[in-house]
Amino acid sequence: MTQGADSAPPPMTHPRVFVLVLDSLGVGALPDAPRFGDVGAHTLDHLIDAGGRASTCRA
Repeated sequence: MTQGADSAPPPMTHPRVFVLVLDSLGVGALPDAPRFGDVGAHTLDHLIDAGGRASTCRA
């Protein structure tokens, strides 16, 4: 039996999966940070600090 144009799609048999890739989500500066101007780099901490204050964040 084939599906007609008006029939519903088959039910999902597998749960949905979402993958969030956090590429380069810095969790602290490396020892050579001063050579590259990255002193104080810690993207994750900065995101947590800015939580709830998105309108005041600078890009």
